[in-house]
Amino acid sequence: MIDLLVSRVDAITSPLSQIGGWAVGGAVGRVDPAATAVGTRGAGLEANIVAAWTPTDADPARHTAWVREGWEALRPHAAGVYPNFLSDEGAAGVESAYGERLARLAALKRRWDPTNFFRLNANIPPAP
Repeated sequence: MIDLLVSRVDAITSPLSQIGGWAVGGAVGRVDPAATAVGTRGAGLEANIVAAWTPTDADPARHTAWVREGWEALRPHAAGVYPNFLSDEGAAGVESAYGERLARLAALKRRWDPTNFFRLNANIPPAP
């Protein structure tokens, strides 16, 4: 993992981009994953790859490609996806982040936000 992350830093396409990492576990790991919306709670590392560039950049696609390549390289080592790190993955990303908890969250959304007013995010549509 360390070599992989270092190789992604070596391949960075903009000085405004970043890879952040947080050690997780401890008290968070003692909570039953089914008790909350966010599931994977074992000890490990949260990693977030973020591309940023100036508005005058002639080739912004190279920056998003850098992020996508990084996530594909990390995927075999991943235990899940943290919802706050989602970007433009759509419904597939939401499914990855919430997994088996998604149906329960959609039922809550139906109760508290039936018109889907709060939808400008990694959206969980209300259950039918």
